[in-house]
Amino acid sequence: MHCDRPRVAALTSGGQLRPHLYSRYTPWSKRFGAKGAIELIEHEYAHLSAFKSLFEEEGIAEKVCFKLGETFDAAMTDEAEERLRDNLEHMARDHPGHPIVESCRYVKDPKEAEEISQMKGAQAAFVHPSGQV
Repeated sequence: MHCDRPRVAALTSGGQLRPHLYSRYTPWSKRFGAKGAIELIEHEYAHLSAFKSLFEEEGIAEKVCFKLGETFDAAMTDEAEERLRDNLEHMARDHPGHPIVESCRYVKDPKEAEEISQMKGAQAAFVHPSGQV
């Protein structure tokens, strides 16, 4: 069976398990529709629980320093903030109340965004679930 959707992996360099939970929603929804976009996001999100289950089954969660937590995208410009906010708002409009939508938060206050991101000059931050190994 051929699938024209991109194969995406939530595992990135540095041991981060950082699914794209909102930041690619708009381009993916244009390409695959709202249902296809949220399915891709759900697929990426599922990596967090899949890795957790695997590491627990193998008894190596502690050995590989597996942790679930949060990550952020820091908006350093008006354009970046607008693009990220638009993706999150677009996803929320298409999928109100969806657990993934509810797990993402938009931090509008620059002082709080700097505190969360530890990035001087951050205008906003977008926080969502992630993990690390």
